[in-house]
Amino acid sequence: MLQARVDRHPVATSIPTLDGYVAAIVTGPVSMSPLDWICPLLAIDAAAFDHGGAPEFAAISAVALHHNEISKTLSTTPLRADAAA
Repeated sequence: MLQARVDRHPVATSIPTLDGYVAAIVTGPVSMSPLDWICPLLAIDAAAFDHGGAPEFAAISAVALHHNEISKTLSTTPLRADAAA
């Protein structure tokens, strides 16, 4: 999915970039609407949030779950997150 959208210039063109971007969103000093960061991350239109059957929606869901996992790890076991890095 990520490589197929390169012509649309997504922020995430690899899994390590996606991980870093999501971690920065989680740890950043301000809260952002998912529309504001997921759309550029995956190079998708905001309308993809409204279409549950679209392939883009599966990517949105996966990124949101990844965001939640990073947030959970950093808030409940931050030392474990340091050891994994």
